[in-house]
Amino acid sequence: MVNGRSASASEIVSGSLQDYDRAVIMGERSFGKGLVQRYRTLTYGNQLKLTISKYYTPSGRCIQELDYTNRNAKTGKVPKFSDNQINEFKTENGRTVFDGGGVMPDVEIKTSKRTDVTKKLINSKAIFNFAADYYYKNPKIVAAENYKFSKTDFKSFTAFFISFMYF
Repeated sequence: MVNGRSASASEIVSGSLQDYDRAVIMGERSFGKGLVQRYRTLTYGNQLKLTISKYYTPSGRCIQELDYTNRNAKTGKVPKFSDNQINEFKTENGRTVFDGGGVMPDVEIKTSKRTDVTKKLINSKAIFNFAADYYYKNPKIVAAENYKFSKTDFKSFTAFFISFMYF
């Protein structure tokens, strides 16, 4: 499973599994962070992050999405590799895969659009706080595979957020 929040090492692993036909990648296109960077110590305690290379999958696909070498001098805008030509590659068993930034899944799964309330909920610590509170109020829950989230639990869940005004 990959999506736009899957980056760097997870892209290398998923792209390699895909290239060697060892897994079916599902989800949405990954982030496209495929740069190898090193830090160099400078004077006065400063550091320089230097890009030294790009990550490629075994078939030769480049993971990197943003083309920093062709930044627009006037606007500062960085183009995407996927805005230009997308190249075709073959997996070990001959399936067609593409580059152009990130890893494209074999099976695309669309997620629902997030509402403003959903975005606020995800960006807050509300879910973690509820889970911690719930855990301490229910010490007899031992095995997750036997647990059922009931309608009463859901009412507690919504009441928790309303009482702490997370919305």
